[in-house]
Amino acid sequence: MVRTIFGMLIVFMALYAVSYCFFALTDADALRSEKYKLQKMAIEHGLLGDSITGLQKIEDMSETKVIEAVPIEGSRK
Repeated sequence: MVRTIFGMLIVFMALYAVSYCFFALTDADALRSEKYKLQKMAIEHGLLGDSITGLQKIEDMSETKVIEAVPIEGSRK
């Protein structure tokens, strides 16, 4: 009885490892979270935004502004 359960556990773990490796090599997006996939799709379709402002379609990327970091006095470089 214990051998049967242990054997089934080993088979299940091996099957899980093989399927994970298969998808990691063939379709890595299948292993990612739904949130990641939705954000990736939005970027691919030219949508910018966040959970506060919502998604907005950007027709011309020249309209976007680059925000540069300002160093704080006394901080390390």
